[in-house]
Amino acid sequence: MKKILTILLLSLCLNSFGQLKEPIKVISIYSGSIILNAIGDGLNDSGNKTWGHTCNAASIGLLVSTPIVFKNVTKENWYHYPIIYGALRFSMFDYSYNMIRGLPFDYMGITAPTDRIFNKAPAGYMRFMKGISFTVGIVAPITKLK
Repeated sequence: MKKILTILLLSLCLNSFGQLKEPIKVISIYSGSIILNAIGDGLNDSGNKTWGHTCNAASIGLLVSTPIVFKNVTKENWYHYPIIYGALRFSMFDYSYNMIRGLPFDYMGITAPTDRIFNKAPAGYMRFMKGISFTVGIVAPITKLK
C-alpha cells in the first residue's frame, strides 16, 4: 500500500511542474494518468474499491488539468496530443495493471475484444509493438512539441 500511496502522491505533484518544457509535461502528465488508471483498475478488481476509485479519480484529474498545463496546443498541432496519449496508453497500461494485480508481466485476459485479438498474435509480437508504441510516445512530444 505504501508503493501505491507514493505513486499517487508523485503523480498528483505533476501539476507543480509549470516551469518544465512542454514535452516533459506531456509525457509526465499522460504517463501519470495512465499509470494511476491502471492502478485504480487493478485495485478495484482486487476488491480494494476505496483506493481504486481514488486512483481513478486522480487519473481523471490529471487529464482534466491538461488544458491549463499545456500551453502550446494550437490548431496546427492539436492532433499530436491524442496520438501521444494513445501510444503511451497502449504501451504502459497493461504492464502497470499486471504489476498491481501480481500477474505475469505479459499476461493478457480473455474478456476484452483487444485481448482476444492480441492473444492470437505470435509470442513476441505484443512486446515488440508496445516497445514501438512507447518509443513513439516518448519521441513524438520531444520532436513535435517544441
